[in-house]
Amino acid sequence: IYFENPVKDEPYVYMPLHLIPESTTFVKSPFYINELFLIEQISKSLPISWKLYVKEHQAMVGERSFKFYNRIKKFPNVRLVQLNFYDDPKPWIENSKGVITISGSTAYEAAILGKKSIIFSDVPFRLIEGITKLDSFEKLNSKISEFGKIDNIKSCAAYIAAVKSVGIEIDLK
Repeated sequence: IYFENPVKDEPYVYMPLHLIPESTTFVKSPFYINELFLIEQISKSLPISWKLYVKEHQAMVGERSFKFYNRIKKFPNVRLVQLNFYDDPKPWIENSKGVITISGSTAYEAAILGKKSIIFSDVPFRLIEGITKLDSFEKLNSKISEFGKIDNIKSCAAYIAAVKSVGIEIDLK
């Protein structure tokens, strides 16, 4: 009853929720961890005909209260979408106008797919053209209005080249 399918050809901004607690949110963006408040601010900032598609993090299923989902459902321009509608996040991003995430790698994936995104933290990939870090909600409406395709292939390639040149390989096993 809480999650719904996307609507074909409906213009939307994609917002995947985070695993909470998580260091990327609590350490890198501690002022933006209230996802309900973020959803409310984004909802108020969307162009009239657009929706906000909020997708739950798979690891958080059963962790959040029903009250959390009920509050999201009260926003008329927000859809809490089925997390398993697609096999991977790529179609969510490709079909969207853009992406908003606190600090998630979905912004990086959107950049690689030529879509603009908004983040609220200092993550390394924010250097890629088309990824905008906001420090307040005042510019949210104007930055969302700029969403769309971007030719940032050189910026993505430069970022990947920089990571390869200064990064070191580690064994995470």
